[in-house]
Amino acid sequence: MASFNGKAARRSILRRVLTPSGLIELRRRRKSRGRRKRVEDDPELKLYARMLDKEYLHLGYFDDPTLTGEDISFGALMAAQARYGAMIVERVRSAGGLVLDGGCGMGGLLAPLQEAGHRPVALTPDRSQIAHISSKFPDLPVEHSTFEGLDTTRYARAFDTIINSESWQYIDLDAGLAVVDRVLAPGGRWVICDFFRETDKIDRAGHKLEVFRAKTAAAGWRLIEDNDITPNILPTLAFAHMLGRRLIAPLVDYGIEKLQLKAPGVHYVFEEILAQAGPRLERQLEVVEPQKFAANKTYRLFVLERG
Repeated sequence: MASFNGKAARRSILRRVLTPSGLIELRRRRKSRGRRKRVEDDPELKLYARMLDKEYLHLGYFDDPTLTGEDISFGALMAAQARYGAMIVERVRSAGGLVLDGGCGMGGLLAPLQEAGHRPVALTPDRSQIAHISSKFPDLPVEHSTFEGLDTTRYARAFDTIINSESWQYIDLDAGLAVVDRVLAPGGRWVICDFFRETDKIDRAGHKLEVFRAKTAAAGWRLIEDNDITPNILPTLAFAHMLGRRLIAPLVDYGIEKLQLKAPGVHYVFEEILAQAGPRLERQLEVVEPQKFAANKTYRLFVLERG
């Protein structure tokens, strides 16, 4: 691994902010930042996929909810993610039917769906995910779209089952309900596995559970299953929280201290930005702290059908 060259780094920074070509490129990138949709190429999802070396980007289902972060290995986490996926596939009916994986991530559910005799259609707005899925499943239909942007004319009443596995939290509630209504076949089934808010004390991610229930009931949906699997996904959060505290936070501190030692000039330029790293990480760790999550959110496995 090449050693860090502080002088070269300083020259590079000065060249980028003081030369005409550097200023032009800086202006171009600042303008493009507002136009680029993060969901089209999500760096966090890429990171998770590389860390786990698997297609599953969702939480894992642990039969033993008492496990701590220290009890869990990467192998155990991947096994729990596979169990989570199997629970969803088990609830898909009509073997041979068309199944929409609405927000498919890296395609972790696609192979199990095919093995169970279903015909999945993948949907994702993320370009890197589309490239991965198209390479691994060259004959499988992939829709490059948000869930709300799905072509409901093309897929009118086409799907026997719709799956939203940790994707419903990102979808506008009213627009998403309208899409499901248009593309689900008569007698079809809708499977949702995701978290919902019960309070707003930590953050406002996800839908309010009471609002979701009220709107689906008003739209004529019949709740076939309502499984609270919060205790079984908490070990995944405990594992993530443990990694953040014991690995990521020390590495961030080490990197900043190393930069200050090796390149004090560069550290000075970015000092205010670097100072935000610790508080930002603390906020992210608070979101995955198991006890706080359980006190404010609930993780549900819903199966719905038309009333």
